[in-house]
Amino acid sequence: MARKVAADGQYRWHDEKFASQLGLAPQFDLASNAASPVFICDEYHEICRSGSGLVMDEHARLRAQLQSTDCQQRATATEQLCQAGPDAAWAAVDLVVASGDEPLVREWAVEALEMLGPPPVEAQPQLTELVDSSMPLQAYWAVTLLGRLGALAKSSQPALVSVLTTSPDPATRERAAWALGEIGASSNDARAALEKAAKSGEPRLARLATTALQQLKP
Repeated sequence: MARKVAADGQYRWHDEKFASQLGLAPQFDLASNAASPVFICDEYHEICRSGSGLVMDEHARLRAQLQSTDCQQRATATEQLCQAGPDAAWAAVDLVVASGDEPLVREWAVEALEMLGPPPVEAQPQLTELVDSSMPLQAYWAVTLLGRLGALAKSSQPALVSVLTTSPDPATRERAAWALGEIGASSNDARAALEKAAKSGEPRLARLATTALQQLKP
């Protein structure tokens, strides 16, 4: 393991072999008088400089790895996010995008999303765009995370209504019905779409839409 020295005097650790795979070379930060090497980021990564120390932004590191052309690198990043559990919420959008990746990456991304909990509110605009993804799994998880935001995602109602009424994927339509109930949809279009879905010949969709209508205020 190689040591990175933070300005507060605490040591932060990073796997030397893993850093090498990312193309990060160990260097010495003369300003900090550190005897151990720190890893200096290349143009695809961020450095956070505070006082005399250099600390790699772990979020930026994982995001850069998710954009690697190497499938194994992307899989490693999604596995690490999966292991972080709910603490990986900051990467909600990245994980939704990864759910449309190669099987090795997708499996870890989906497992991470299952444990994620609500995403950050600031992720809502990007998640709203992703509900229209041509990749069913991406759309499904974007809808799911909006539902987990609850009332904070009310401005996403039009997008969710569109998914409910036009998506070719049954699982995504069902999730949209559920999400509209979770966010407390208030628009006439949302209610009309749910009422139509509740009369659908698709039993699961009809059940979810009926439950969602019961959640809405009169």
